[in-house]
Amino acid sequence: MFYAVCGEQDRNKEAFQMKLDGFYYPLNDSWLTTCMEEMKKDIARIQNVTDAARPA
Repeated sequence: MFYAVCGEQDRNKEAFQMKLDGFYYPLNDSWLTTCMEEMKKDIARIQNVTDAARPA
């Protein structure tokens, strides 16, 4: 019984810490936006090359 109570307290502490981290250190997803923009440019380049190579 004692270990179950302590284990539950540890889980609650971890959940609280995750919530606290999310509040003080919000997710910075600017790198994701940058990567997506670069991928869009790469896709456009590939499409242009394949369209140019396609026989008319």
